[in-house]
Amino acid sequence: MREHAKEFEVKVMARLLEISESGYYAWIKQSQRPQGDADYEIKQEMLRLRSSSRDSYGYRQVWQKLRNAGHQINRKRVQRIMREQGWGVKAKRRTVRTTNSLHSYPIAPNRLNRDFSATGMNQKWLSDITYVQTMEGWLYVCAVLDVFSGRIVGWAARADMSEDLVLDALRMAFEQRKPAPGLIVHTDRGVQFAARAYVNLLATHHALQSMSRKGDCYDNAMMESWNARYKVEWLPEQTYVSRSLAKLDVFEYIEVHYNRRRPKTRLGGLSPAQFEAKHLAEFRK
Repeated sequence: MREHAKEFEVKVMARLLEISESGYYAWIKQSQRPQGDADYEIKQEMLRLRSSSRDSYGYRQVWQKLRNAGHQINRKRVQRIMREQGWGVKAKRRTVRTTNSLHSYPIAPNRLNRDFSATGMNQKWLSDITYVQTMEGWLYVCAVLDVFSGRIVGWAARADMSEDLVLDALRMAFEQRKPAPGLIVHTDRGVQFAARAYVNLLATHHALQSMSRKGDCYDNAMMESWNARYKVEWLPEQTYVSRSLAKLDVFEYIEVHYNRRRPKTRLGGLSPAQFEAKHLAEFRK
């Protein structure tokens, strides 16, 4: 990028190469090794990791990635270096209401009851709707999360919050995972999740529906946490030009970055896909 900086805009090259502008400029600033900088090599690796993740990794994720790559480094050292370099986490964004619970459909019991634990895949799924701002208007995203690994097993993105949005996400999850009967699928009380078509789809696959208590976001806290993480970690500072570009970026975050690359502390520093692969390998022994 530095060799072609006079020919092309940095932000264009950064977008094509899937790195952050801030990471590139930080690398330029620190490309000459200062005298006596014992942390120089590790800083360069940390810069690469943060840049490839759009500066979304906090010190825990950076530390876990370094450990997985074979670096013998403790968490406090990583935290110190990031603090010294001013590498912080992104700020939260404003919220938009996506739940409309004022409807006449039946409400399912709270079978999950805030028990966000599972001993295997496809025992408990969570789902919710979030949103992305574009110059064409909002893009709504529905994701389905497996509690065991935190993996997103189904998702859909549309210009509206219709029943089709949540149905498409749930159908993808069933097609990809093929769960056994008895799976619990938990959501809030939104009209899309209570509608007859959604309830029938669950029944077709012998899944048990579960819903949060009225106005209680903590009943679906794990899914709410994923929504917040996606927005803070991945959404660009500037608004997407179109919904189609935003949808492509949703795909990149879920299928490339989050499911397969992003380390999670509760999974021992593995990504959701790596954790599931390790679980299946141990199960087959």
